[in-house]
Amino acid sequence: MSSVLARHAPSLVSSGIMVARFAKILSAAALIVSLVSAASLVAWAEDDQATSVIVPQSITAARWLPASTDGAPCSCLSPDVLIGRSGNASSEPCTVVCLGARGLLIAKMTARFANRIGPDLRIYERGSLQGETDDPFSVFVSANGHEWVRVADAIRNDPGRSSAEIDLGTLHGHFRFIRILAGGDGCLSGEGGPGFFAIEALHPSIDFGR
Repeated sequence: MSSVLARHAPSLVSSGIMVARFAKILSAAALIVSLVSAASLVAWAEDDQATSVIVPQSITAARWLPASTDGAPCSCLSPDVLIGRSGNASSEPCTVVCLGARGLLIAKMTARFANRIGPDLRIYERGSLQGETDDPFSVFVSANGHEWVRVADAIRNDPGRSSAEIDLGTLHGHFRFIRILAGGDGCLSGEGGPGFFAIEALHPSIDFGR
């Protein structure tokens, strides 16, 4: 028996070395696949968040001005005009929801949104680029439509733009509702108030395992 083992010992050692090398190759291949998959997932998530926006699913307006009949370039319409509408509407005929000096509207968005890097909300208001004035407005967010957190007070469109971008700052959580109030603390809008033609949440809320 010992002589048999002696004769086969070199081949057994060689086989063991080959098995060990093959195992290392498999391990390295698995690591590469894992890294590529992780990189693809991150790239997909970043691309998805960069290119998709969340728009209103439904609108409740407590105070707003009725549809205008004076033939003005920007016509005041029902709040429902904001449903499903993104900022691309800025290239369409100027149709807006006019809130008046003390107006208020609440948008339930098509999906939940969250605080991420960069601006988190984009509110489009009829302003100076449309030959009107950039009226002040305040913005609140909520997870349930009852408890609200103010994220912007008496802001106006960003300079040279038809929208205001809002960063949720240090606010954490997942939100579904956006409330917009004409004016703000100690600041009233003009008689016509702000007019809005789109509301966007920029970062979908992704909950893995929930």
